[in-house]
Amino acid sequence: MENNPDLFEEPADKKPNSDQPENLNNEEVPDSEQPIATENSASEEDSLEETDWEETDFPVEELEEVPAIEEPIETATIPEKVAFRYLISFEGVDNDFFFIAFRGYFLTVLTLGLYYPWAKVQRMRYILNNLWLDGSPFVFEAKGEEVFKGFIKVYAILLLLAGVYVYALFSKNGIIQFFGPLSFSIFSFIIAPLAIHGSMKYRSGKTSWKGIYFNYSGKLEDLYGLFLKNIILLIVTFGIYGLWARVNIMEYLARNLRLGNMEFKYKGRGGDLFGRSILTVLAGIGLFYLVMAIVFIAFAAFGLLDGTSNGSIFEKPARFFFLIFGIIVANVIVVFPAFLNLQVWTFKYNLTKTLFRLGNEVGHVETQINVRKLMWFEWRNALIVLFTLGVGLPFVIVRRMKKYSQLISFVGAIDLESVVQTGQEYHNAFGEDLGDQFDIDII
Repeated sequence: MENNPDLFEEPADKKPNSDQPENLNNEEVPDSEQPIATENSASEEDSLEETDWEETDFPVEELEEVPAIEEPIETATIPEKVAFRYLISFEGVDNDFFFIAFRGYFLTVLTLGLYYPWAKVQRMRYILNNLWLDGSPFVFEAKGEEVFKGFIKVYAILLLLAGVYVYALFSKNGIIQFFGPLSFSIFSFIIAPLAIHGSMKYRSGKTSWKGIYFNYSGKLEDLYGLFLKNIILLIVTFGIYGLWARVNIMEYLARNLRLGNMEFKYKGRGGDLFGRSILTVLAGIGLFYLVMAIVFIAFAAFGLLDGTSNGSIFEKPARFFFLIFGIIVANVIVVFPAFLNLQVWTFKYNLTKTLFRLGNEVGHVETQINVRKLMWFEWRNALIVLFTLGVGLPFVIVRRMKKYSQLISFVGAIDLESVVQTGQEYHNAFGEDLGDQFDIDII
């Protein structure tokens, strides 16, 4: 077969027809047949920088058109080029996770925060150990005592910075007052790459599938260089470059992540995310003013604004409070879903722009996510957390894991049985706690 340069166009969503991974292409394909390219050919700007990612002839669009072999898979002769779909499932139970989370929160409060590393590890272990790919679970082997060591280092740094800030706040020296708060900004630049790098290295080294470990091979100095470039461009563009900066970091992390000898690639573009974000912001602003206009018109119609009904709303504190409350509720119902739509759309976009490679074979993430339906699903989740004052968060986490796992699969010419172990286990959890304490979203 000849090489297909259009392979890496975003694949069309296809719905799996079974709960088990299936061999979708089990007939030998003559060399004379050419794979059908995707409908939208990739432009030169879209092509991957590494040419070896492009050298493949895996026919993405013909996955479901090739008939399956009739003989059992155990005895069948597997052709040189086959296509597989690997399904994901989540087997966790909300009641079990709620007990683990509640116990962790309770012991964290009881021990004045010292139990937090163990509580965090227990939550992550339950989630990952109940996430299955192709009939086998992921395994998370982090230990609370390892995370605790990083936890102590983080709080030592925080206490030191807090002391510097308080000293600068009460100092009569103008120079000290200026450099005290500035130290936090400098610290943020120094700590963010370190936290991301450490978390990626620790989590990947502690996560395995079928005994094969993930491995992160990125270099800290490269990540600092990327952050410095992003910060300069953020300043020059007054923050507009933010989404491009995020894409740059995601591309770097994916490029340096492995599952054994299987590589990953992220092909997202900041321009796509920026365009969608602008549309969402404009829609949110428009809906906000529309809701305010409707509320004021309704109050005016009942004479609550001009004093014709036992005093104006501004003369009656109860009515003024009711007006403000009505505006807030209306916007939560109307405007908040618009931003949830952006969140879900971005999640789907990032998935469909993720590729993986083993040798010369390439696959991609396939999703059946309906942005509108999933938006309302997330809206209901937000209401559950809001009205339970956070107690319902463990149930929401399990609901989300079950829902999303049913909508995601991995499709490609890669036989996962060919993945073998590479890399070394990593035990330093310092970056893991830095990332957690400063709420850095890694992936």
